[in-house]
Amino acid sequence: MSYCLTEIKTSKEVMTLATCKPNVRNSSTTSGTMGQWSSGYDVALTTRRSPVQFRPGPSRFLKKAEPKISSDKINEFLNIVGLSGVTNKHLKEVKRALENYAKYILFVVDKTKSLEYFKILQNKYSIKYYKKQMHAIKKFLNLLEIDWADEITLPSDPNYIPKRISRENIEQTVSYFEGDRKNIQLKAVVLLGASSGLRAEEIYQLEQGDINLENRTIFINHNPLNGQTTKTKRSRVSFFNEDTQKRISEYFDFFENNSLFKEIIFTDISREGV
Repeated sequence: MSYCLTEIKTSKEVMTLATCKPNVRNSSTTSGTMGQWSSGYDVALTTRRSPVQFRPGPSRFLKKAEPKISSDKINEFLNIVGLSGVTNKHLKEVKRALENYAKYILFVVDKTKSLEYFKILQNKYSIKYYKKQMHAIKKFLNLLEIDWADEITLPSDPNYIPKRISRENIEQTVSYFEGDRKNIQLKAVVLLGASSGLRAEEIYQLEQGDINLENRTIFINHNPLNGQTTKTKRSRVSFFNEDTQKRISEYFDFFENNSLFKEIIFTDISREGV
């Protein structure tokens, strides 16, 4: 086997002729861009490019930068949520949930760090609280167009069997507040909740005009602009019994005759107070 090494230089490439070996199968003259060669040879070419400037363009293989969480993005999300008619209290809770999440992941939406935070919430809090937090965070991640946010599945609500409250339980609760300066008010609230079926938050939001003593009816108003909301986001009417009617009437009389309580109906009673 014979070897002939030569180079043919062009403006863009340097083409090297490597290994010219006899070919007994072909005795004809071969011609082409490389010029003419003796018969009986196969020509193998290797090519190496001359130095040229390389300008990388966009590539689908480049990793997409993880988005960052800014206060502007959080405020944008809160404005969107606010359009659904939720209360300012709810918006504050959502804001706190997003800010705590953002601080933990250092304001960069990283999947591994996020899942770590979600696990902490799940292990630390009740299912109800965890779902409320995760619902807000998941919607926020959807706003940021985070693909893996759709992989998050929230747990089902736990089975809840409401406890039946007997008349004896109600009387014990009412007697517990004997001697308290707000005794009249607290008795009215306890009996109202027991007989009407109102939720605690709905009782706190009541105004005097929402109660019709004569007909023993209550108008539960859903009006977020006025700070009044219901779980179903609908207004409704409920009723209460004669014992409750008597206690509320006593409280209203006391309210009208004592300037100290002129500014309050039920709104000053908190969960801790009761």
